[in-house]
Amino acid sequence: MAAAVALAGCARSDASSVKPTPGQAVKALEVPNLPADLLGLKLAPEDVTEDLAKVPAAFIDSLSLYSLRRDDLVMATLQVSRFNDGADVTAEKFRQTVVNQIGSTAPRTVRLGGETVYLTTGTKQSIGVWFKDRYLFVLATRADYDEPRTLLRKALEIKP
Repeated sequence: MAAAVALAGCARSDASSVKPTPGQAVKALEVPNLPADLLGLKLAPEDVTEDLAKVPAAFIDSLSLYSLRRDDLVMATLQVSRFNDGADVTAEKFRQTVVNQIGSTAPRTVRLGGETVYLTTGTKQSIGVWFKDRYLFVLATRADYDEPRTLLRKALEIKP
C-alpha cells in the first residue's frame, strides 16, 4: 500500500549531490526486535522485490514492508526504509521533499511523545510519516480502522 508511494518520494528528492541506489540494489531491511503484533494486529513481512525492481533509482538502500492484519484483512501497512549514505536526512528541506511526495493531502506536522510526525491521507487511508536517524517510517491505516492514533503511537515505539 505505502511502499511505492514512499519510494517515489525518495526518488524525486531534490538532493542533486546524492548518488541514488538502483531499485534492484535495494535490500530487505532487517528490523530487530519487531513485535509480533501491534494492538492485536499481526505483523507479517510482505515481499516487495518486484516493486523495487521497477524503481529506476531511490535514495534508500534497504526497505521492508509489513502488513498488519486482523484475521486475513489488512488493516494497515508499515514501511521501514533506510536512506543511503548520501542522503542528508537531517536537513529539513530533504525531509519535507520526501514527506510531500507521500499521500494526497498537504501533510500536517504534529508532536506525539518526543517524535515529529507528518500526517496526511491517501485513498481511504490515513498516513503517518516519521524519521529516526537514517530511517523513514510510513504507517498507512485503513480509513475504517477504529484506532489509528493509538496504532501510530505503538508504531512510534519501534526502534530500527
